[in-house]
Amino acid sequence: MNKKYKILLLEDDPYVSSNLEEELEELNFEVLSVFNKQDAFIKLNAIKFDLAILDIRIGNDYEAGIEVASYIKDHIQIPFIYLTSNNDGRIKEAAFVAEPNSYLPKPYDIRVLLPIIELAFFNYSKQGNFRAFPKPLTDSIFIKKNKLIPIENEKFKLVEDKGNFGKSKIMQGDIVWIRSSKNRVFLKTINQSINRFGHVPVEEQDCYCLSTTLKKFESFVNPWFIKRASNAALINLNYVENIIDQAQIIMSDKSIIRVTNKKLLDYFNITKAK
Repeated sequence: MNKKYKILLLEDDPYVSSNLEEELEELNFEVLSVFNKQDAFIKLNAIKFDLAILDIRIGNDYEAGIEVASYIKDHIQIPFIYLTSNNDGRIKEAAFVAEPNSYLPKPYDIRVLLPIIELAFFNYSKQGNFRAFPKPLTDSIFIKKNKLIPIENEKFKLVEDKGNFGKSKIMQGDIVWIRSSKNRVFLKTINQSINRFGHVPVEEQDCYCLSTTLKKFESFVNPWFIKRASNAALINLNYVENIIDQAQIIMSDKSIIRVTNKKLLDYFNITKAK
């Protein structure tokens, strides 16, 4: 896995700061939170950050974030995002003089957090800068070709393919779900190249068995779209087809996954059954 990209977060509300820091860490970013502009200046000069997220107003200082943004633009030269709920037009006008690369309103929606960060890096690159949007993980993984072949009545036969050096290239975008049982994980994939917009035939849906733990396998997949559903399963958000009752979802291969992860329940606006 490549390095984690570092984000400086300037936010004086402990609740907002803690929640946002947690969300960013789940997206595989490393976050350092500060609560005043003085600490922001100190950290910016001591640590090499890749992005800054700045609340405009800190306490009674209505332009603290603007000062930090101007300093970043003149001396540090990294993309930055304004985080604010301030509706004062004059303050916003002053804030945008520093030319932020993106804007995150409060209260923020976790579903737009990553696209806003992507936009910040994109806008920064359009200004003639060459700091690319972070891609901490590759788009594919290689696994041993232990394939589960469907027999009948949802039973499978484990087949070890030793050809091609016993390795199979799996595109992370093709992963539907990953389930675990003790020290094994079962990986379901769909070959998108067969039929990208329609139903994928069963023969083009592969299931692999790997001798590893779910936690270890999770460290190799892209956390931006492959999320933990429970202690026993990961899912690809792109293949969620439907939500049934309060804690179960149907994937595109028609399998049913139980969701116990509170953050994922919140993402789908599901109220967990008591």
